[in-house]
Amino acid sequence: LKPIRPANAADRWENRALHAFKGGSGEVFEFFEAAHVYKYMAPLPVKKACLKCHAAQGYRLGDIRGGISVTIPAGEYLAANEAFKRNLWFIHGLALILGGAGCCLFIFFQGRHTHEQIRLREEMQAEKTRLLDRHNRELEERVKARTYELQTMREKLFVTLQSIGEGVVTTDTAGRITFINAIVEKLTGWKQAEALDQPMDTVFPLIDTSRGQPSDCPIDRILASGEIIDLADNTSLVARDGRRIEIEYSGAPIFIKQSEVIGVVLIVRDVTEKHRTQAELLKIKKLKSVGVLAGGIAHDFNNILTAILGNINLAGMHLPPDSKAAPRLEKAEKASFR
Repeated sequence: LKPIRPANAADRWENRALHAFKGGSGEVFEFFEAAHVYKYMAPLPVKKACLKCHAAQGYRLGDIRGGISVTIPAGEYLAANEAFKRNLWFIHGLALILGGAGCCLFIFFQGRHTHEQIRLREEMQAEKTRLLDRHNRELEERVKARTYELQTMREKLFVTLQSIGEGVVTTDTAGRITFINAIVEKLTGWKQAEALDQPMDTVFPLIDTSRGQPSDCPIDRILASGEIIDLADNTSLVARDGRRIEIEYSGAPIFIKQSEVIGVVLIVRDVTEKHRTQAELLKIKKLKSVGVLAGGIAHDFNNILTAILGNINLAGMHLPPDSKAAPRLEKAEKASFR
């Protein structure tokens, strides 16, 4: 900016670069398309050796004294750059073509692989479906057979319970009716459809005949003990119409496989006729005893009266016909025969 030799004066571009150096910038580089040249300028700081000549100009150590400017023809570099660009475009194009071809091949083989995988999965799924269908059919057949067996067993059990000569009552653990057979229907006057889910005390009220008081429901006793129990004597069932029927019954808990109690079953017998027959037999037995006693007494009286009659006859034989005692003996004889 302050040249000693005028030939070293800076042109406009160099002048702008030197001011940039004073502002703290580093190297300056620029391409001039019209002139096809590159311009480069580097700052030239003041060193100790420079002060011999330039100290008079006011420079201090480290100040920017000037710069070194280089102008380079750009034709060769531009041609090389164009060749590099063409090569770069060719490489990119080739990479794009190869990449596209690779992608196409990858997509093609991946598609074939995917299609094969889908086909294999479909075949496996079809095989699984066939196996599942076969297992389902087998299970359905087994379920149908088992259901038929259970239905058959239930029907047999139902027919058996309806056909036996004793009443059958089943309840759940809450004491609610789950089944009664025809005998119980006849005894209580309740139909099964009406009795289902009814409390045991409602359908099957019991009376202690000896006390004339309601009897405790045996369901709780059976569930508490978990054992078979027999009802005590002197128990009567109060039917729906108010009739009292003398009964006997036994009860037992109903278990499932895990030994869990799920209810109670009662076997009921109407013993009214039995008790009546027993009473008649007892009466006959008593009458027979009285008859035996009466026969013994009659036999004893007969023996005594025979002796009396014999003595009356003998006494009459010793009396004259006109004796006053003769009529008396005759009356005594007649009374003895009576």
